[in-house]
Amino acid sequence: MSEKVYRTVMGIVQFDPKEGEAAGKPVRNIVIRQVGFKEQSVNVYVTVWPSHADVEIAKNDVLIVEGTFNQGKGQAQDGSPRVYNNISATRIAKLGSATEGKRPEVEGSADDDVEDADIPF
Repeated sequence: MSEKVYRTVMGIVQFDPKEGEAAGKPVRNIVIRQVGFKEQSVNVYVTVWPSHADVEIAKNDVLIVEGTFNQGKGQAQDGSPRVYNNISATRIAKLGSATEGKRPEVEGSADDDVEDADIPF
């Protein structure tokens, strides 16, 4: 029997939770985009067990999740290889909710051709 691997991730919930079942129990399945840059900013698929039924979770919530970790390999819709990062949550901390904000629509603006990456701090 292999030893369990634990990980802690922090990120933003990408979609509203989906109801599911695991080990004969009702669970919620969520996707968190882990904090980081490039290859560190991966989607993590989290199983939330009934022991965390009191934790309300919605899209845009900022969470820290700890639990048993495993990776699975599969294929994307286009047939390319894909790695799935999975956590079975044992601890959850909800830090609040991230706001998406709205970019104002401006026609004929002088900065229509300017990319956000070109704007200095």
